[in-house]
Amino acid sequence: MACAPVVVAVISWNTRDLLRRCLESFAREVDSGRVELWVVDNASDDGSADLVREEFGWTRLIASEENLGFGRAVNLVASRTSSDWIAPANADIALREGAIDALVEAGERDRSVGAIAPRLIGPDGETQHSVFSFPTIPYWWRSGHTS
Repeated sequence: MACAPVVVAVISWNTRDLLRRCLESFAREVDSGRVELWVVDNASDDGSADLVREEFGWTRLIASEENLGFGRAVNLVASRTSSDWIAPANADIALREGAIDALVEAGERDRSVGAIAPRLIGPDGETQHSVFSFPTIPYWWRSGHTS
């Protein structure tokens, strides 16, 4: 079976209700074959893994017995997939229609780019800033760092 063009790795820890909303938002992309969706549950005790098993059988679930943290969990998914694109995500996101296409198109336009991030839009419709300028010497100095 061929791998989907985009692998999404949703990392969850005690986020059952948010996780449900997140997975529901990806259903159309998974159905279309554009996304292969993985959930790494980091030893939740709120029934998150059971939710995935019972309601989202199309999701690949890794129910870890320990909290791997975000990075290790994403790396675990990456080691088990072969897609050109991997999209790490927290369970508190909900995908907007067209977002996957826009990200892939941006990556295809400039293959020298190592990472692409979507615009994060909060429930109030405002942009949530997730990146900052590269730290310069003046920035470093103003932020109180002296060494």
